[in-house]
Amino acid sequence: MKTNYRNIVVRNAAANFAAFQTAELKKTKIQIFDDAYQIHFMDNVQAYFDYTELDKETYKTLARDGDKILDNLYRHYMREWEQTLANDDDIADFVRDYCNTRKAEKKRGAEM
Repeated sequence: MKTNYRNIVVRNAAANFAAFQTAELKKTKIQIFDDAYQIHFMDNVQAYFDYTELDKETYKTLARDGDKILDNLYRHYMREWEQTLANDDDIADFVRDYCNTRKAEKKRGAEM
């Protein structure tokens, strides 16, 4: 049986978003306001996975993050990315960069 990495990524992103949303709703209004960009990021990227088709290798790389996929993408965005995610092309470029970074990290780990 073939592994459907797209379904894994979509399911993991949805689970990560649901957990994030639950945690956010326990916060004060000020804390939620302070987290507005992270909320926007998580919502947009999770939705992107719902309606976009990516290549198998991208899905395979993303699936390794499990239900922390959106958390890991957000950390990468805050640490590495200098552009906005204004549209699907921007999100696609960002996801590609994230996957390339993950692959390079994995390769460096294998070489050590």
